[in-house]
Amino acid sequence: MPRTPALSRSQLVGANARMRGHGATMGAHNKGVQMRWEWITLTQENAVALVTLNRPATLNAMTAEFGDQFREAVTSAVAGGARAIVVAGSERAFSVGADRAVFTAPVTTRSTPSGWLCLHDAGVPSIAAVSGHAIGGGFELALSCDLIVADPSARFSLPEVSLGIIPGMGGLQYVARAAGTMVARDMVLTGRVVGAAEAATLGLISRVAEPGTVIDTALAVADRIANQPVAAVAAAREAASLVTLALPDALRAEQHLLQSLRAGSAPA
Repeated sequence: MPRTPALSRSQLVGANARMRGHGATMGAHNKGVQMRWEWITLTQENAVALVTLNRPATLNAMTAEFGDQFREAVTSAVAGGARAIVVAGSERAFSVGADRAVFTAPVTTRSTPSGWLCLHDAGVPSIAAVSGHAIGGGFELALSCDLIVADPSARFSLPEVSLGIIPGMGGLQYVARAAGTMVARDMVLTGRVVGAAEAATLGLISRVAEPGTVIDTALAVADRIANQPVAAVAAAREAASLVTLALPDALRAEQHLLQSLRAGSAPA
């Protein structure tokens, strides 16, 4: 649910100036001020930002232009002081992945959806709030977040092989790291759909929310993270990424992060 943002007047003016030329507008909401693009809404309260995908006619199907708007929203959230970002879709779909127009366009003219990859560089924790379908690129977008909170209605799949391609936004890699290579092969080679309860059991998502509360639950998680010490959160996120290293190397790197925190020089 939209929450009241805490952007100052000067931040709002600056953000409005930055958005000119990108199709975004600054509009009023009954609980405060929001930043709106054609298919994205950004709402911010204190250090927590809610970025909502809002292309309902296509169940939030992904295009390069949609991705550019997503990147603009995430960038604006960070510029506005966000220390945690929740990414949400609609009740019916988080996102059904790439728009059909992407597949029908000639390969040489297809745009690279680089905007959808911006969470890696945002520098703040992100939580996906997933209801309904999270298919292909939509599932990969959720997987690129630090945490995934799912409504019981959530359904996850990577059906790209049936279309003659493979996941292109890290889906197989994310699933393999979260749930193991066998699960990744099963999901990618067969395209089977995994429900929220199974996804939680497999370790693909963080938690299953009570029905109809997924955004509120994700916002509560984000608020708790946003109120933790910034340097410790950054160090913890970096430490979590060490799982791809050999255990002795990961342990040494983790100790280095701990020592940096104690010395006051951990990543901010």
